[in-house]
Amino acid sequence: FQGTGLYDNLVAWFEILDIDIEVFDGGLEDIVNAMKDGRIVGFAKAGNGFTADASMLDVASSVPVKALGFSQEDVDKILGASPDNPVLFQFVDMAAGTIFDNEDTLISVVTTNYFANSEMPQDVAYRLTKAMAASLDEAAAQTGIVGAQGVTAELTTSTTEAVPLCTGAERYFNEVAG
Repeated sequence: FQGTGLYDNLVAWFEILDIDIEVFDGGLEDIVNAMKDGRIVGFAKAGNGFTADASMLDVASSVPVKALGFSQEDVDKILGASPDNPVLFQFVDMAAGTIFDNEDTLISVVTTNYFANSEMPQDVAYRLTKAMAASLDEAAAQTGIVGAQGVTAELTTSTTEAVPLCTGAERYFNEVAG
């Protein structure tokens, strides 16, 4: 959907790969219906790891579908287009047959940023950061997407230096770094 990080990423990636797209703007229900009645030929959305969600299944109940991704050459072009891209974007392998008999391909990992205003107590920010970091490996095991290996305070702020890391989160990362 326009205005989301995923939308902005895909538009940028398609430009890097010299792929022209026509954007159909609408809510998820509009997009699903447009796909089902043939007004559009595809859509992209954040998914649920390596499983089809309700919107994907809805479309698949009406028209033949295929899950698409990127080749290694595509990923190399995307990551090589800017020095920030390897920090901002991650891609993982989606094995053949995972969703709708897809071919072996690479798919993007959607990253999430967390923000709080300066009134959040630093001990709360510390506990939230610690809890989030502690759950990353479990989330990776359930989704097959990403884990907490190598996450540092510097990495979390390397492309957003205009927004400093709060002291509670920084305290947690400093403790982990030992």
